[in-house]
Amino acid sequence: MTDGKNRAATLRQATGEEAALRPAAGEDGGAGADQAASFRLNSGLLITGSVLAGLGSLHGLAGLALASAALASATRRWVRQLDVPPGELARHHWARARAATSAGASAWRNDAP
Repeated sequence: MTDGKNRAATLRQATGEEAALRPAAGEDGGAGADQAASFRLNSGLLITGSVLAGLGSLHGLAGLALASAALASATRRWVRQLDVPPGELARHHWARARAATSAGASAWRNDAP
């Protein structure tokens, strides 16, 4: 049985891809220094992606504002066309509901055995 270094070297020789195969953690003797050095961030792509995401968010907010304005305008137009204002209609229905409730409660009290 071969140790880890020999096995990794044998794999590198067999495949010919030395850069892709690295010794496992602990085999190189370092505390992950090789792994930290291999992480490279392309800041240009990160900045470009952030700018595009921000612009997309602004476009979405603009669309939401336009849709809200159209909905508010249509609602105002609809309320103006009503014969009875919504507040008066709500008061009327509330009075009917109270009358029905009190009539039901009094019938229940009077007809109770």
